[in-house]
Amino acid sequence: MGRSATLAAVLLIASFAPAKADYRLECPSHDIDRAIRGCTIAIKTAGANLPIAYATRCVAHWLKGAYQRAAPDCEEAIHRGANSAVAYLISGIAHAEKGKQHAAIADYSRSLELMPTPSAYYNRGTAYAALGDYGLALPDLDIAVAGRPPVPQAHINRALVLLASGHVDGITADLDRAVDLLNGDPSTSAIRKQVLDSLDRERGGGNAKLPVQLFPPSKVVPESLSLEALSAKKLRVRLGAQPRRAPAPPAQEVSDEQHEASGAAYPRDSLGECLRLWHPETRTTERQWKEICRRLDFHATAKKR
Repeated sequence: MGRSATLAAVLLIASFAPAKADYRLECPSHDIDRAIRGCTIAIKTAGANLPIAYATRCVAHWLKGAYQRAAPDCEEAIHRGANSAVAYLISGIAHAEKGKQHAAIADYSRSLELMPTPSAYYNRGTAYAALGDYGLALPDLDIAVAGRPPVPQAHINRALVLLASGHVDGITADLDRAVDLLNGDPSTSAIRKQVLDSLDRERGGGNAKLPVQLFPPSKVVPESLSLEALSAKKLRVRLGAQPRRAPAPPAQEVSDEQHEASGAAYPRDSLGECLRLWHPETRTTERQWKEICRRLDFHATAKKR
């Protein structure tokens, strides 16, 4: 995985203000880098609610444009049983870009079952169109055009589907609307010209194939499926929140080997749990991490609670 931002500032400042430091990481978080960082450590340390951790990190990577890193996380979230509309949406896009349109349609359909969004309708309609299933593509593209917010490129793909299926009414209006909405996109005007030229030649005869290439799937994550939406659900991963059996004393340092052999879970706000959270993702050495953990006042934190 690529290197994300350094560990949360509160951790790194621990050596200066140990009494106020809090080593816990957020997953989900509305902050992209914090979500990647927190969920990465949660995943590496087998924190609770791993499906949500994978789905959240997937969205965070996606929003940063790291699409190749995002898709495997969404697939892992789905594999672990996450009922996440955004995970299915992103997984569908990944399948479509590999030419696996049937798999993409299955993922888009599941995303729509969980939470209907214009983006999912547009993407599914585009996948149907790529397969030549114009009768199934048009209803989805109609919804995407009328959605809130609408998907501008749906006008282009709907015009292409209408032309290929021999329905010329509305093609020009769709093309003109696309040019208005996608102002500044050079490919839109070029497609408009190609489609109008083809329309003049065919005039409703129906050529049973798309005259030009479809606009690709939309990679925009709808607001209803964003990191903010995930965070609002307060599905926060609690590291070390597994059922407790014979917890280690708060001030006692326990190695990973000893901990696994004992079958014990670290108590929350303990030195043992803090030490367990170290991972190369924190951009610290193990020795530096131990020093940070030792400077945290766990007894004071426990008293406040």
